[in-house]
Order: sequence, then structure tokens, then C-alpha cells
Amino acid sequence: MKTYLSFLKLLLWGLLGMPVLGMGQSAYRVTGKTNMLVNGRAVLSKMLLTDLRGGRETNDTVPVRDQKFTFSGVGRSGQYCRIILLDAGGKQKLTEPIFLSAGNQRVVIDSLTEPHDFLDVGYGVSMEGSACNDEYIHQYLAAYQASDEQVKAFFVRRRACSSVKDTAAKRGCLLQAETERLQIRKSRDSILYRYAEAHPSSRIMPWLLYAALSDHGYSEYYQAAFGHVAPHTDPKMRLAIREFLAKQSLKAPKRMFPLIDLLKRNVGTAPGQAKYTLVEFWFSNCAPCIAQFDELKTHYQDLQKRGVEVVAISVDGKDKLAAAQKVIRDHQYPWKQIADVGGEQARSINVHAFPSNFLLDRQGKIMQTNIGWESLNQMVNKN
Repeated sequence: MKTYLSFLKLLLWGLLGMPVLGMGQSAYRVTGKTNMLVNGRAVLSKMLLTDLRGGRETNDTVPVRDQKFTFSGVGRSGQYCRIILLDAGGKQKLTEPIFLSAGNQRVVIDSLTEPHDFLDVGYGVSMEGSACNDEYIHQYLAAYQASDEQVKAFFVRRRACSSVKDTAAKRGCLLQAETERLQIRKSRDSILYRYAEAHPSSRIMPWLLYAALSDHGYSEYYQAAFGHVAPHTDPKMRLAIREFLAKQSLKAPKRMFPLIDLLKRNVGTAPGQAKYTLVEFWFSNCAPCIAQFDELKTHYQDLQKRGVEVVAISVDGKDKLAAAQKVIRDHQYPWKQIADVGGEQARSINVHAFPSNFLLDRQGKIMQTNIGWESLNQMVNKN
């Protein structure tokens, strides 16, 4: 983390003429139309930095009447938002990200509009009048065009592995796919860095950097990107990103696992008791978690013989503890279990995606995060 002196230096740079973004808030008005909801509610959901910034962003909730709605208020230019459409029964439809600018803007949410980022899960939005959103679509996302084609080709190759009949060949196919996935992630992180280097005063870049940290964890590319955008960024947001970088770096490889004391207190697992410890975060209604556990179970005895201990941490709330125990009994998972009731410990280290895992060495240091079975098998064989 930067020192307080460095923070003052950055602040002085802003005062002495380097453009500092978002120092004040600007009025915006967003008029919208959708064919996905006749009457109901629309929420302009803003990315929140509440925990770190000391302030509070409020979401705008307005009525939808005859397919139309209007948001108006004040906010930071470049603000990262999504729109949520709510019908009378509370059913939600979430859009892709949009970025606000000052002044009047128009959005159309159409059920047939594809999201501009094909990896995004939200409905596509057509937006006019926002220079910040135009930058996101026509400059930032455009920088990923070649990488997007690599990702699409990767998905095809990864799916092909499931049709391989020979066990050894299938294992090799999955291992190659996992290696390629890690390479693609590194390549995409480098694109974000290069964009920050080329556009350090971009109003959307701080929000994109924060979102990347939240989605993918710490990266040296993100740290370097922050160095470019920091002098141009609102002091409060600069502090938020700096602290988030520091927090996410606690989960980076070669760092001591931040919840090692939790393992010691609950299951007696301490550094030195196993050559490796695989820590898995999950919850009872998480289908991908259970699918991953079922695969892990088939290899568990072999892993134990080779010095791998497994600890699963459930983040189910009090009302779901019985459901979690039922999953464990029904599937007969043999490894150690910890109940992190309500996910308080998981949130303390910013684990929000499930399943998530950490492979620890004998000392309790992180070797790799979100490791797949084939990569785990290869790593154990090497060591």
C-alpha cells in the first residue's frame, strides 16, 4: 500500500494542474424504453465502493409505465452501472454495464439486443448521449477483439475434451485447456494494463479496474495499471482502489492464506500437517460447486495418499445449514468441513464467486487459486 506521503503527493499533483476526475458530481438524466417490461420498476444499480470510500452511493428506483422510465440525479462521470427491470412478482432482468456521463442520455433495452461484451451475462443496451459509454464500447471493448476470438476458440476446444474417450487423452486435453485458460486470463489482464497506459485520464478506467479486481482478484497488471490512472482519479476512489488492491493481494500466490487461523480453530489443519491443503468455498444451492465436489470425490483417496488434504468451507446462512449438511450426507463427501455461517469470513477476503478454491503449501502459503483437477494432479506429480 502506498504511504500517506505518497497519497498527499498524488493529491498535490491534482491541485497543481494534472486533471483529476470525479472531484465533483454532475447531474444526469437517463430516459429509457424497453420491450421486456410494460409496467413495473427499473433500478439504476451503481457499482458500490461503500466499504472503502466512506461514502454511500444510492441506487435510483423509478416506475416503468408503458415500457418507459426515467432516471435523474447526480453522480460521478464515468459511473459504472447496470439497469435492473423488476416486474410485479419481483422477477429481475439485469443488463450489461453502462457508463454514465453528465447531461441527457437515452437507453433502449431490447430482448434481442446482444451484450457488447459477449462474456457478460446481462441483456444488451443501446445507449446514446454518453461519451463514457461510447468509449467503453468503441475503444475499450474494441481492444479485446482479437482476444475475444481466442476465447471463443478456447470454449470450442474445451468442450471437445468431454467427447474424448481415452482417459489419459482426456486428462491431457483438460490439462492443456486449463493451461490455455490461464494464458488467456494473463493476456486479457495485459490488455487492461495497456489501455490504462494509453488512456490514463479515462473516466471509465478506474471503474473498470475496480471491477476487474472484484471479478478476477489481484494481478500485477492491475497494480501497474493503477500506477497510470491514480494521478488522474478522484482522491476517494483512488484510496478505494489502493485499499482494494492491498486487500486482494492477500490472496495472491506466495502470500500466507489469510484465513489460516480459521482452519486451525475448526479442523485442526495447520501448516506442516499436509504437503498441500486445498481449501474449497461453496454453498448448498451451488450446482457448479457440487459438480466440482463430485469430481473431486473420485480422486480424493489418491490425493490423500499423495499428501493433499481438502477442507470445504460452506457459506450458507443459518436457514440453509441443514441443507448443506444434507448435501454432505447425500453425496458422502469425506473431507473436512467448516461452516462459515452467512459467509462472513469469505467476504472478509472478498470471495464472492463460487466455487472458489486455494491450494496451499505445507507452510500455509497460497500456491494457486481456482485450480482445476488436472492442474492439481500435475502440480502434485511434479512435487
